[in-house]
Amino acid sequence: MYTVLLVDDEPLSLSGIKFMIDWQEQDLELIGTARNGRQALDMIAKLSPDIVVADIKMPVMDGIELLQKAHDLDFPPVFIMLTNLQEFDLVRDAMKFSAADYLIKSQLEPGVLQKSLQIAKEECRKRNDLARATQADHYLRSNKNRMLEEAAARVFSREEVPSGTVQILKSTAMLVDYTAVQLQFLYPTHRDSSGFSQADKKRLFDWERELIQKLAQNSFENFVMISPLPLRQGLLLFAWGLNRARYEER
Repeated sequence: MYTVLLVDDEPLSLSGIKFMIDWQEQDLELIGTARNGRQALDMIAKLSPDIVVADIKMPVMDGIELLQKAHDLDFPPVFIMLTNLQEFDLVRDAMKFSAADYLIKSQLEPGVLQKSLQIAKEECRKRNDLARATQADHYLRSNKNRMLEEAAARVFSREEVPSGTVQILKSTAMLVDYTAVQLQFLYPTHRDSSGFSQADKKRLFDWERELIQKLAQNSFENFVMISPLPLRQGLLLFAWGLNRARYEER
């Protein structure tokens, strides 16, 4: 069930829309009403409605400004704009900010409203599917990087390699034309080195890691970095899929 917020400064118009259809029958839940864009924006932030039906012309904040500000939210609702016949220039502006549909107040009737809400629900489904796909892709890429780092660490330490790690090695061809470089960080050995706190070493390590990562990005297509040594004393750069002819030319 999708949630809906109604926004209109005209009480009669707001009431008419509110009681025009059976919302539950349309798989919708009416969760609130607002009288201007500012009030609606606060309610959107608080209630996170799926669909907002909003008048274009309102005091305090009109529907176009409301649509623009809501468009910048992390999860913006789908908008249906209410308009009068003489406001079509504003309708074009609304469509630029991805309003799903618009309704002319003087021609509004149950069937027209239901059809527009169906368009909004379909847009909600598309956005939800895209959001889930994006989250899944991010999760897989994040976990793949972690698994690649663990695989490289096992190869470097010559530990027993689990079957799952073997599959990762095969699927990414990590052991085809690879190289591993251990970079050890030697902190100052003069008499003041005892004053280096763990926080100081961490800042130095983070700076060195960032520098090496930028250099590696310019040199290798596939690489991971791990920290096999304790106390942030070094890095292992593991790169694979190297084009030997390319590097020999350098």
